[in-house]
Amino acid sequence: MSLLEDLIESTSQGTLSLERSVVGPAWTLVVSSTCGIAAKPPGRQAAERVRPPDFSQKPLGDLLPLAYSSRPSEASLGVAALNALLKKDLKPTPFRSYSIPRAGGKSVGLVGEFSFVEQIRSIAAEVLTIETDAAEAILPGVDIAIISGDTIVDHSMERLLEASRPCYTIVFGPSTPLSPLLFEYGADQLVGVTVENHEEAAKWITSDRENLMECPGLKSVVLRK
Repeated sequence: MSLLEDLIESTSQGTLSLERSVVGPAWTLVVSSTCGIAAKPPGRQAAERVRPPDFSQKPLGDLLPLAYSSRPSEASLGVAALNALLKKDLKPTPFRSYSIPRAGGKSVGLVGEFSFVEQIRSIAAEVLTIETDAAEAILPGVDIAIISGDTIVDHSMERLLEASRPCYTIVFGPSTPLSPLLFEYGADQLVGVTVENHEEAAKWITSDRENLMECPGLKSVVLRK
């Protein structure tokens, strides 16, 4: 099975139903008794004209097939539902960029955009910003790889994790599926979020504010291999 198939298979879907979905310019929030967030990949969104079906009050499991969609808005909704189902009994863990293991004096490859780039530059010997299309050729040569969790939405995460197996690999961001299954696919550390206040999160998402990780309605969660 693929990473996405494994993640969906691992969820305990139970009777959780969609209470509300919030779609902003860059993020999707799914609200149930737990909440999940996923990015909306840039590119073809402006050309999309078909809205996903209305899943209000339907089981979150009904949204999961959307995670495979090639339409960014649908894939985002499906991954947000997946993340809601994965985020049971997770305790917030403060994340500090300076706590990234082994970064001092090492080469670091970044796939995605991160607010802490300058902090990493101050301790790393080399920091490479890598485009997704070139990542498979470059990642095996760095010491530490930091991969955006958004890559689960555009379906590139699995191949990026495979390419980064020789590195210490961190998957970072609100879209990150907080599941130990990612360790089996090559990740060493996961940094995601849990939604503490979905109203605060909804305001942040609909106003398109930058750096969602700083939203007061979210708390970081760190899982290590």
